[in-house]
Amino acid sequence: MKNILITGLPGVGKTTLVMRLAKHFEHLQPAGFYTAEIREGGIRKGFQLVSLDGRKELLAHVDIKSSYRVGKYGVDLNKFEEFLKALSLLESASRFIIIDEIGKMECFSKYFCELVGKIMDSDKFLLATVALRGEGFIDKVKKRKDVRAFEITEKTREKVFQELVNLIGKRLSMEHKEVLAERHWDEAIKKALESNRILIIGAVDRGKSTFAKYLVGEFLRKGKATVFVDSDIGQSSISIPGTIGLKKIEKPEDIGSFADLLFFVGYTTPSISIPHFLEIFSRAIEKARSFNLPIVVDTTGFVSGEGRSLKVKKVEIFNPDIVIAIQKENELSELLSDIKVPCLVLEPSSKVFPRDQQVRANYRKERLVSYFKDSKSYLFPLRLFKEPINVYNASSYLERMVGIFSGEDCIGVGYIEEIDEDGVVVRANLKNLKDVKSLRLGKVKLSGLLEEPQ
Repeated sequence: MKNILITGLPGVGKTTLVMRLAKHFEHLQPAGFYTAEIREGGIRKGFQLVSLDGRKELLAHVDIKSSYRVGKYGVDLNKFEEFLKALSLLESASRFIIIDEIGKMECFSKYFCELVGKIMDSDKFLLATVALRGEGFIDKVKKRKDVRAFEITEKTREKVFQELVNLIGKRLSMEHKEVLAERHWDEAIKKALESNRILIIGAVDRGKSTFAKYLVGEFLRKGKATVFVDSDIGQSSISIPGTIGLKKIEKPEDIGSFADLLFFVGYTTPSISIPHFLEIFSRAIEKARSFNLPIVVDTTGFVSGEGRSLKVKKVEIFNPDIVIAIQKENELSELLSDIKVPCLVLEPSSKVFPRDQQVRANYRKERLVSYFKDSKSYLFPLRLFKEPINVYNASSYLERMVGIFSGEDCIGVGYIEEIDEDGVVVRANLKNLKDVKSLRLGKVKLSGLLEEPQ
């Protein structure tokens, strides 16, 4: 089936699931849009359309006077249709279309309904959310024979995500070359494929992960496995916030899949402790080298101020054959002047979409929820902690990230639930409790990482 529908009750996480999939498969360059809530003082006032390339338009609001209404919200049909026409989804070079959502508001538009029908009839792969209940066009799309529908709940959401990762990956991953269609990247790809150590740098939302995933896919097409190291500790594509992830890429389904190994950092921005971050980065690189395979390293968007010197240090540690620098308007020129290895400068992919704070928060939350889905509570003695614990100030430790170690190897990540003289209760997902030899405190609390997700 090439038309996938996701349905479920309002607030169950349909949009979040779709955005996770968009992030997971960003190397396939999906086109489309999602719908975000507009909140004022914590109260929902309306809905905004956000395209995957960053364009925004108002869909509905309590202050809109319109004959098209859903509950207290007036729908601006003209702006919605102008937004759709500007996206040109049917004519898009992308073969992967995302629509969030097919709902009552959207279905007021005859143009929208016709567009969705044409996309479903085309050779494009459609991933769309749809209202759980509804008549007319909503009911019609669900009954199509070329549709596969997934109803999600809080309990099944992660299972459906994994199922869709496999389904979409098998159908589209080996077609990524056609989808990307960025000719100005050809030279960089050619030189990278001739290299054994590739470092990718760029500011936030420049498409570093997109390029990295595309590159490891190209290595696979050449019959070569790779080791991918994602050192973006705030928005990792393969691990959870506060960690560096390492993944051996041997088959298309490995691209974007969860890391084989985690390297615990304990915070989400390197500026908290650059020397410590570089120490952990060095360990990840050392491990990656042990595979004797080409290594591709993705980095944070921290490129100015302290970030400039940080990137130079990373180059010194990794000693790449080539640095791929993705930039807009020479924004990396000063940094590149400090780098003494060959660099190739690229413009961002035209299809990379910026992510606002809400999307980033949702992404972090889903990563953490997924990781801790089957977790349990464990009581550990205080002596296992590398740092001294003050039990008389227990509240300051609650929800703090904890790295769980066997020797120098991180075998899991947890967070503190309770603490007293008897020990520390840590929520974690462990394969073998007997392997735990020490615990290390992170510098951030999970509550901070999950702040106000929508």
